[in-house]
Amino acid sequence: MGGSKYKFAQVLGVALVAGTIAYFGAGLVAGQPSGPPALDLDEDLVARGAEIYVASCAICHGANLQGVPNWKIPNEDGTFNPPPQDVSGHTWHHGDPTLLDIITNGGIGDNSLMPAFGGELTEEDMRAVLEFFRSYWGPTEQEFQRQATIRETATESP
Repeated sequence: MGGSKYKFAQVLGVALVAGTIAYFGAGLVAGQPSGPPALDLDEDLVARGAEIYVASCAICHGANLQGVPNWKIPNEDGTFNPPPQDVSGHTWHHGDPTLLDIITNGGIGDNSLMPAFGGELTEEDMRAVLEFFRSYWGPTEQEFQRQATIRETATESP
């Protein structure tokens, strides 16, 4: 009886590995990347966002969007350091309405060090920064964030 459980586990393991290779490798074999296609980014908006990011955001979030090391660990006062804006962070988990609110009004809650930029940046400036962030995300993160934007926008509508 114990041997059949071991055999089943071996077969299941081989099947999972083969399925994973087939799923993710199919695009590579066909010469196509796996996952969703990258978004068609507005390069002018990306360039503008880069300029705004350097002037207003890089001092806290880093020149390469890398954030502060150990950003997930609270400081002694309970605040959190600026997170990365690239794929290693969590910005792409949120839709545009949430991100625009954070940029406009500052971070969420008392534990955020994010200042408000609503008095300094226009909504168009903020959208340019978001487009710049997207240029650092892969297609999977871009699509996830696009879907989050759709969900958040749908819940805002009456």
